[in-house]
Amino acid sequence: MRWQTKSRNNFARQMALLAVLTWSIGGAMGAGPEQNLIQEATELLHPKTGPAIEDDELERRLAAYQKQPTIANRDSLNGWLNARQNLSKPADLSAASTAGTVKSIKSNPLFRDAGDAQDSNWIQTIFNRLGRPKMPRLNAPEGNLSGFSLPSFITPLMWTLLAGLVAFFAYQVAMHVQIKQRIRRKSGGLLEDNEPVRSQSEWLTLADQHEAAGEYRLAVRCLYIAMLLSFDEYRVARFDRRQTNWEHLARIEASPLYSAEIGFRELTQRFDRIWYGHQSIGLGDVAEFRAAFSNINTRGPGMPT
Repeated sequence: MRWQTKSRNNFARQMALLAVLTWSIGGAMGAGPEQNLIQEATELLHPKTGPAIEDDELERRLAAYQKQPTIANRDSLNGWLNARQNLSKPADLSAASTAGTVKSIKSNPLFRDAGDAQDSNWIQTIFNRLGRPKMPRLNAPEGNLSGFSLPSFITPLMWTLLAGLVAFFAYQVAMHVQIKQRIRRKSGGLLEDNEPVRSQSEWLTLADQHEAAGEYRLAVRCLYIAMLLSFDEYRVARFDRRQTNWEHLARIEASPLYSAEIGFRELTQRFDRIWYGHQSIGLGDVAEFRAAFSNINTRGPGMPT
């Protein structure tokens, strides 16, 4: 055990001696450049010939390096000396020198170009690689369209399509109105729910009143209902106030007592256009319905042909 302890002590002394020798050799090797650096700074501040140079920054860095000869203080002093030497040289404004200076600045890791922030966007980079399609600007001058022009037939074709769309829309509106009118005709009868029950003579009197007031459509309606009451009286077809004019016509034509010479189908179509279609009529149309009413009542019961 004693010889192992002695061996360890000898090894420790040898390592310590090696460290001292290494530090001494390193100091001796670096003494020359460090001394030259201090001497250069001192001669720059206090030249042997000429006035002294006032440089507070150089004095501060030199004092810091002499007090603490660290690597950071040495690089600081060396950088300032190099900067002063560059300032003392005449400026080289040639293109090659300028390009070299710019390249040197950009190669510095501390330099950051403002364009790098834009290029760092990976979405923008993808779009840049794929390329953007170039579309002609329609509001640009003619010379900037790069040969792009619309064919001459495009404008008339567009107007034709627009006119077709307007016509189609108008047709759809008209069909919608007609369908609504048909639904309304089928859903309601000839008489409204709030209209009172009138006899045939009362409808004829009301027709005279409307005709005298110039209300020809209302007069025609009263005469048409009076004709339906005549068919009811002569047992051709029963009058039902809840049914439409077409439902009455179907039952009248189905009756064996009805004669086609009466022409009630044409009269019903005429009434439908006047009353539901709001067709403009005059006094002659009222006279036509009065004549048809007289024709039905002239035939009387049994409706002879």
